[in-house]
Amino acid sequence: MKNYTYIQRRVNMSKELQERSMFLFGARQTGKTSYITRQMKDMINLHIDLLDTTERTRLKRAPG
Repeated sequence: MKNYTYIQRRVNMSKELQERSMFLFGARQTGKTSYITRQMKDMINLHIDLLDTTERTRLKRAPG
């Protein structure tokens, strides 16, 4: 397991994340998931990883 140091971002989307759903796009391994996890730590959230084959297959079979 690699040990990474989190880099504090200058962007703050916490207000927007409380008011609406969003997609955050970007290159791989740039900290998107870490950023959202830290911003939403006190909120109820839903995380769907479509790169996870098992999860993607399950959602394709029963999208509801």
